Amino acid sequence: VPMRVRPMSGLLNALELHGTKFKYKGVINCFPFKMITTTLSNEGWNIDASASSQILSAILLITPLIPGDISLNLIGETVSKPFVQMTIEMIHQFSEIDSKRITQNGSNFNIPNINFNIPEGKYDIEPDATAASYFISLPLAVGGEVMVKNLQNCNLQGDIGFCNLVKEIGFTITRTELGIESKLDSNSKGGDFNFNDISDTFLSLAALSPLLPTPLKITGIAHT
Repeated sequence: VPMRVRPMSGLLNALELHGTKFKYKGVINCFPFKMITTTLSNEGWNIDASASSQILSAILLITPLIPGDISLNLIGETVSKPFVQMTIEMIHQFSEIDSKRITQNGSNFNIPNINFNIPEGKYDIEPDATAASYFISLPLAVGGEVMVKNLQNCNLQGDIGFCNLVKEIGFTITRTELGIESKLDSNSKGGDFNFNDISDTFLSLAALSPLLPTPLKITGIAHT
């Protein structure tokens, strides 16, 4: 989606309500705009992240830096929830040892003031599980098997769940010391799959669906 039409109203409205000013140079709530920032208030954070989990992730990343505890309420549901959990986990990874932790009760998040710090200034980044879905599904097109190196210990990214999904259409997925091995059994099949939690990977399978012997149905991707 072009940046000028990205769904950003849930994020920009929340920032505006808490002290940020925007001067739009085109369509309201879309790029391009000028943002004038001041200190953000810590009360009444109600977030509509129904269009994208990135809206909630963005707010979660900045609210720990606002003085005082913050109660953040999610309006409705958000898509791609694993990305929200990844955001929270990474915040904790970047927090000082004695920092409080973000807690969640249903649609409410309690966010304490957190000091960000990484010991020794080093952080290991997992391989891209979303991009790996292209190669994991490749045996459906060309046969044989594929080893995607260094992916075996990926647990932070929700899109690693693509591996479990393709098992249901006939793939054998094996974690080894080198990475994740993918190969296709002779008895492959289609099916009905909800990609809401791993929506960035649905194109990998959709592009190859004509090669399956039975129909494939993909749901949960309206936001994409």
